[in-house]
Amino acid sequence: MNPAIPPDTVVLLEEADSVVSRGDVLVFRKRGALVAHRMVFGLMKKYFFTKGDNRIFMDLFVITEGEIQGRVTGRRDGDSFIPVPGGSGGGWGVPLLRRLFLYFQFLFLSPVFISQIVFISWKGRYSRRPENTGLGGGLK
Repeated sequence: MNPAIPPDTVVLLEEADSVVSRGDVLVFRKRGALVAHRMVFGLMKKYFFTKGDNRIFMDLFVITEGEIQGRVTGRRDGDSFIPVPGGSGGGWGVPLLRRLFLYFQFLFLSPVFISQIVFISWKGRYSRRPENTGLGGGLK
């Protein structure tokens, strides 16, 4: 998240309520580590696509609302906290050409994202098998 948030910086979090807007810096847990990235797109207010400020490409994973730990509102600089810009649906300093690139990237990679969303939904619904599935003749 350089230059807005340098690595290993203490950040001030607020609880991410149901209204997460484009440009908010979200903290979420992926592969056992806490990650702070800016939200680029939201889908159905349940799935979020993020990107680090210093990266060209969006993250190749989908964030669900349950993975979000909070929203960054500021970072510590010495004895004071500096507000981190973000939110309000835009105006977060992304030039038009870069914004068009993000839209193109989202459209190009949407089959990957959609397949992840379908897998997450399917995994949640069908994670438990009924005992009598007809497989194995009902033997235990």
